[in-house]
Amino acid sequence: MRKYDSAFAMKSAARLSLMSLGVALFVGFGAQAAQPNKEIIAMLPSSIKETGIVKVATPMQVPPNIFLENGVLKGEAVDLVRAIEPILNVKFEFDDMQWPGVIPGIQSGNYDMSIGVMSYTPDREAIMDMVVYRSNVSGVLVLKDHAAEIQVPSDLCGKPVATVQAAALLKQLELESKKCEADGASAINIKTYPSTGMAMVALKGGSAVAYPASTGELAYGESTSAGVLVRRNFSNWVGNPQAVAVSKSTPGLADAIALAFRELHASGEYQAILAKYGLDANIIKKEEMRVNPSTAK
Repeated sequence: MRKYDSAFAMKSAARLSLMSLGVALFVGFGAQAAQPNKEIIAMLPSSIKETGIVKVATPMQVPPNIFLENGVLKGEAVDLVRAIEPILNVKFEFDDMQWPGVIPGIQSGNYDMSIGVMSYTPDREAIMDMVVYRSNVSGVLVLKDHAAEIQVPSDLCGKPVATVQAAALLKQLELESKKCEADGASAINIKTYPSTGMAMVALKGGSAVAYPASTGELAYGESTSAGVLVRRNFSNWVGNPQAVAVSKSTPGLADAIALAFRELHASGEYQAILAKYGLDANIIKKEEMRVNPSTAK
């Protein structure tokens, strides 16, 4: 596993809209930097208050959420946690871990959390604390040569589709595959891989014709593929919201992160960060940023 800490600087993205740019400039230059919030800091477990470190296990191949570019760790998830570091008076340290090891690593307490790769589900809430911080709308990235024949989910019937092991969208594919068979068509040939990077290699190499992803991944994947990939947004693929997964062995950390995100929302920095990575459509209301939605009151 490769470790990356907060010494890495983040660059501004040129893709900001004029409105988003205005917000970003206000947050970055016109407003005071975030300050430690003593009430939120008091919620942190003593182990984290003593070390000042929050250990994060996350695959680093999921642009625009989290990715490496010329050795620099970037992405919407990275910017969000860097923005709440001063509020919590901590540093987030990232370990590059393949997806199958992330949830066991958090459950065991070896890591405090993961961000950038996980959507909320009630099953996950049962074993980890889940902090919802944005919405998810999904679709597929399609090879340009197959773009004309894939317009709606049913067009995936009988075709090879690459996805990541245990990913939330794997369940969506399985549902679509059952619909295919119920309608008398061939099942989707679902090919699973340990990481997004490997699934994308399979897609670009022709082993699959499509790869399911959320809004931001679709936009980023299309724009950086040099014309090789085309996105297809599926209006009925409204997935579970994106969440931070937090170890239940660090009580108070999830609540502290949720409140810190709400501070970012109130300042406009949250909105600016999501806009920077083309995730404007995934912005949620401040009150929707909460821990464990199925049990939250």
